[in-house]
Amino acid sequence: MSKASNQEVVRSLSDLFLSVPVVFILRPGSLNAAQIRGIRRQLQCVGGCYRVAKNTLAKVALKGTRYESFLGILKGPTALVYGDDILSILSVLVKAQKEFEGKLEVLSCSIGNDSLDNVELKSLARFSSVPHLRSELLARMSAVPSAFVRLLSMYSSSIS
Repeated sequence: MSKASNQEVVRSLSDLFLSVPVVFILRPGSLNAAQIRGIRRQLQCVGGCYRVAKNTLAKVALKGTRYESFLGILKGPTALVYGDDILSILSVLVKAQKEFEGKLEVLSCSIGNDSLDNVELKSLARFSSVPHLRSELLARMSAVPSAFVRLLSMYSSSIS
């Protein structure tokens, strides 16, 4: 790669690190291209992105950002996963980890200024995604009036 293209990659990574609230560092292990493509597609469906960058360029881009704690982790083959909805992205990654049995490892995750380790990520993975929680809330909110209307109709039919 030329120096100009390296500078462009560093600039785009720096902009990325300054703009996204959630970044995961993964070690894809021995996943093949088709498996990585499948993970990318699943992440795109939930608003996440999967990106591979040279570690040296990523380290330069990380300096001065809130994700500076990743500097020591970027060794060997790594990938960046980022997006806005941590729960949706995390559910895709946990599903991929189960599917590929140890070939995919989540090294670290950072939400804003906080870094999460594997234990914290596993406990967070038990929560549902934001759209799922919204739909559950809406269902519960509409269940009460529905039950009330049903009760009124049963009462009015018993009077008649």
